[in-house]
Amino acid sequence: SGEIRALQVHGEDETGMLKLTMYGSDEDVLVMSPGEYQLACHMNEPKQKDLGNFVMSPMPGTLISYGVQEGDIVEMGQELCVVEAMKMQNVIRSHKAGAKVGKLHGVVGASLRA
Repeated sequence: SGEIRALQVHGEDETGMLKLTMYGSDEDVLVMSPGEYQLACHMNEPKQKDLGNFVMSPMPGTLISYGVQEGDIVEMGQELCVVEAMKMQNVIRSHKAGAKVGKLHGVVGASLRA
């Protein structure tokens, strides 16, 4: 329409997504060349894995110990394991009651990702 509009570019992440602000609205925008767009049209959306029954480490660190064993039925707030991060030990607790511990995937002393 010939109007001059100002927008603010806050930065770009590792995927090429731009963070923009225009008229007080914040938006994430992905700019592609026509060739990139054509290729992207043929790509499948990544499938989201349901992690609702898993306990994930909230921070990278080292697994210090387990407070449960495979097959245990846990109570709400029960200690599941201890993760050391930045020289502090963090107790990871159960967020639901009555859940059965299936498999302990980490090895004590192993590094964990967040």
